[in-house]
Amino acid sequence: MNNLTNKAAARHFFNRRLTAAAVVKVARELAGGRYQVISHQAGCLKIGVQNYDEVTSLLLKKDEIINQINQRLGSEIVKEIKIVFGNLANEDY
Repeated sequence: MNNLTNKAAARHFFNRRLTAAAVVKVARELAGGRYQVISHQAGCLKIGVQNYDEVTSLLLKKDEIINQINQRLGSEIVKEIKIVFGNLANEDY
């Protein structure tokens, strides 16, 4: 029984990783280089920006971005967007 539990846990972990990769891929396509897609975990998409104009633009389009990603993936995977501001090259995420 323990072996079955381990296999199920491994499959769940693998599925979460695949889902996160798919979300990040679609988000990067939608970003078109305007902002940096950092990660997706537990329904939260983390996006990095370098200036306040990008922050404002993302805040205005946040719901639209979430809807576009979820529509392309066919499921309500992204629930929120977290915006990270500043020099992202030196940050550890």
